[in-house]
Amino acid sequence: MKKGILTFENFRILPIQRVPRYELLLKELIKCTPKEHEDYAQLNGALAIITKVNLVINEGKRKIDFNNRLLQIVNILGGPEKVPQILQPDRHLILEGHIRAIFPGRQNVVHCYIILCSDSLIITRISSDMPYLFTFFKEVKWSDFDFGKPGNFVFREIKKIEGAKIQLVQIKNTSGFEVEFAEGKNQLYRFFPWNNSNYSADDWFKFFSKAIEDIEKRKATRIERQKIIDRKVRETMMLNPSTIQQSFRNISKDLQRTEMKEKRKTIELEIAKFFQNINLNDVHVRQSVLAFINKLIQPSNLPQKPEEKNDDTQNQQNTPQDQSSNDLSAYKEEIILKFYESTLIINSLNDIIKRNKDDILKESFQNLKNWWRELNLIIDDL
Repeated sequence: MKKGILTFENFRILPIQRVPRYELLLKELIKCTPKEHEDYAQLNGALAIITKVNLVINEGKRKIDFNNRLLQIVNILGGPEKVPQILQPDRHLILEGHIRAIFPGRQNVVHCYIILCSDSLIITRISSDMPYLFTFFKEVKWSDFDFGKPGNFVFREIKKIEGAKIQLVQIKNTSGFEVEFAEGKNQLYRFFPWNNSNYSADDWFKFFSKAIEDIEKRKATRIERQKIIDRKVRETMMLNPSTIQQSFRNISKDLQRTEMKEKRKTIELEIAKFFQNINLNDVHVRQSVLAFINKLIQPSNLPQKPEEKNDDTQNQQNTPQDQSSNDLSAYKEEIILKFYESTLIINSLNDIIKRNKDDILKESFQNLKNWWRELNLIIDDL
């Protein structure tokens, strides 16, 4: 290559190099800009944005470098065909190094090379062709055991770190850490870094604990996100005609009971009478509808679930055993009737509200829908 001529690789890196330059430029501009200047706040805002972009780029580059290293490790251990379980889409490397290990049910110390990843610990041991038994007091030049040379180390196992417990230990003045993995029985592993290794037991403990904590956070985030998705789907489907019919099918047996039929007919007649030939363009009618809805969805109008009493409390109060059951049945009946009433009102008003331009009325109708959803959730829990 001639001196001064840029290659394709030089040009490809330019966009990545430009973003950090923007950050440096903005910092210098802020230094030279008076705080009272009209652009000062905008410059700080731009700096905050470009700093976040830089962090994302750096984190992405770091993960790519670690993934490339993980692929290199797979090739050292014989390739993807021999150790296919190592490469996973969401897995990235965190820490690696030579270490001494005591495996469950064993007493001997084995020279290993371990790779801590975002979700697992990859354990390799020194090949049987090389000496691998050591004592805590015998220091060796572990660098002579080159992990990068194929054949020196062989894959032993991969352990999931989710739910693992880790703590620092010390045996014969040798610092280390032990990990109790959650999967299986007798999963207590002990690791002791060499005195002249790059990472101490404290370093391993810190990175290991952080990896386990991050897994728990990701798991909690996934669960919370799924709850939100389920709730959104549920709320979206709730007011579909087919969903309303299904809700009625779920409570149809209760509604068909003799003592419920009369109450149900009363509700139907009252609502039919109230909404018969209704004209929401009339101010007085509109106010009556608003008052009707607002009265219905008052929190005080929501039935209170009876408290569950234990046997001791019931005996002390000489309360019959079936009293709690009767209270619960009455509560369930009242909830179902409220739900039925709300559904009839929604069906009666749905098309009319869509054509009406009164924002207050639309807001009140939305509150009624939320009330309906709340009742539906309560019925599901019964």
